[in-house]
Amino acid sequence: MKRSVDSNDEIGIMADAFNRMAESIREQVAAIREKAELETRLKVQEMQNLIIKSHLKETELQALQSQINPHFIFNTLNAAVQLAMFEKADRTCYFIECFSNLFRYNLRSLDSPVTLRDEIENINNYIALLKVRYADRINYFQEVDENILDIPIPCMVLQPLIENAFIHGISELESGGTIILRAMEDGENFIIEIEDSGVGMDQEKIDQILRDDTEDSRPSGSVGHTTGIGTRNVMQRLRNFFDYEHILDIISRKPGGTKVVISIPKYCVQRKKECLHA
Repeated sequence: MKRSVDSNDEIGIMADAFNRMAESIREQVAAIREKAELETRLKVQEMQNLIIKSHLKETELQALQSQINPHFIFNTLNAAVQLAMFEKADRTCYFIECFSNLFRYNLRSLDSPVTLRDEIENINNYIALLKVRYADRINYFQEVDENILDIPIPCMVLQPLIENAFIHGISELESGGTIILRAMEDGENFIIEIEDSGVGMDQEKIDQILRDDTEDSRPSGSVGHTTGIGTRNVMQRLRNFFDYEHILDIISRKPGGTKVVISIPKYCVQRKKECLHA
C-alpha cells in the first residue's frame, strides 16, 4: 500500500522513491498477468483451431470415402450378380440384385421427392432380403390401390416403418408374424397403413413418439437398424413435405400388434404436385 510521507529530508526522499518503485512493480505485475492471460487465450484458440482442422480433415476423408465406397460396392455387387448368373444360382442372383437396389435407394437424399411406387418397390427389395434370412418367420402382404402409386412422397418414409414393424414387432415373437402394407383412397384422404401382428406398444410409449416436445428415443421400437431413421423423423419429414400437422397416428395393443397410419389430405398432395412442377 502506498503511504504518503510529508518530509523533505532523506527519509522523505527514500519514501517517495519506494512508493514510485512499488507502483512500478504493481504495473509490471499487472502487465505480466495480462500478457499471461492473453497467451493462455491464444493457446486455447490455437488448440480449438487445431481441433477444427482435425474435424475438417476427418470430414474431408469421410466425404472422399462416401464417393469411393458406393462405386466400389456397386462394381462388386455387379460382379457378384454376373458370377451368380454364370453359375446358374438364380436365388443368389435375385438376392444380390435386391440388395444392390436397396443400397442404391438408401443413398438418395432424404430431401428428394419420390413417388409411392418408388417407396413400395424399395420395400419389396427389403422384404426379399428379410425372407431369405428369416424364411417363414415373416409373412408380408400388400393391399395397394394401383391408381395412387404416382402420388409424391418423401424418400425413405416406408422402409423405417416396415423395419420397425419387423425388428421391434414380429421378430420378438417365437413364431414370427405378419406385416401388411395398405395404400388406398378414403374420401378426401390418401391412406397408407403399415400393420404388424407383433408384441405391440403401450399408450405411454405411443404418446412419447407422437409428442412434439420429445426426441424419438424409443430404443425398442422407433429407430431402424438399417436406416437409423426413427418414427418421429419420418413423421416430421411428412409434416414438412405436405405442410400438414396431423399426418401420422399409431394404434396398438399388447399383445396384438401395431398399426401406423399415414393420412394425407388430397389437397395437400395436389398442392405438392403443383409445387414440384412449378
